Amino acid sequence: MDCRLITWNLHGLPAPARFGVATHLRRAAEEVCRRSPDMILFQEVWSKSHAKDIVEYCRSRGYAPAQTEQGGRSTGGLVFLYKAANWSVNKSVFSVFKRHASPFFIWQGDGISGKGVLALVLTRVKNGAAVVVATTHLQSQYGNYHYSEVRRAQIKELEVAIEALAPTALPIILAGDFNTMPADPVYSLLEQQWFDLTSEYRLGCEQESPAFCGTYFNDSLPNQWLDYVFVKRAPGLKVNGTVELIRNRRKDDPFSDHQGLQVDISITISSPLTRVFRQLLGEN
Repeated sequence: MDCRLITWNLHGLPAPARFGVATHLRRAAEEVCRRSPDMILFQEVWSKSHAKDIVEYCRSRGYAPAQTEQGGRSTGGLVFLYKAANWSVNKSVFSVFKRHASPFFIWQGDGISGKGVLALVLTRVKNGAAVVVATTHLQSQYGNYHYSEVRRAQIKELEVAIEALAPTALPIILAGDFNTMPADPVYSLLEQQWFDLTSEYRLGCEQESPAFCGTYFNDSLPNQWLDYVFVKRAPGLKVNGTVELIRNRRKDDPFSDHQGLQVDISITISSPLTRVFRQLLGEN
């Protein structure tokens, strides 16, 4: 199964926290639709009106939303669209995280934002191949508040929610803003169960220009890698991903304080009998 997925934190804070956000969100929607992905996964679209604008624009370009009645903040700022001519939805679920920072830390926002995981079972119209695709936005870090244990708990919660949606042996793609650097022990926890399709690209980028290699702008430089596309590890599964960043010139210019992440994904799953033959022939 081959597909193109774009995931992007759009920094969709409403005014007065961020002025001109509607224009920036429209630019991002236009850029994403121009690239014609199979799935569009947005995070931080906090306003229902902004979510509606994005959905209507993308709908006119052939995309259908996962749950229009739950767009924007009521799905933790998550917006999920898919190419309607190529895919249909079997099931969908939005699950709010039970673990998060204290709601009394209003200036941080996570405790009152209703973050969670939005997951769909998508079936390709042409051949009936099915895949689970989920997007999430984990607990943010604020200065000395790293919230590692909160993010660990959220990872377990999202895995349970996805498993409940699709307990069968379907390939599972998980993408979004994990607020976790690759050196963080929380990333190691993810890697135990998931393939990181961004790792090869990221390592090459870090060797060439480490100060400019990231998906999130810390001050004026995109030097923190927080966004990922994962595929769940499974027997007989082989997966490849070709990564491209959708870049800003500077923070929020012209799109967001995150780079967009486009990944062309190829997934193959061999049967148990095929794996036995390969082992007998000495193949990997």
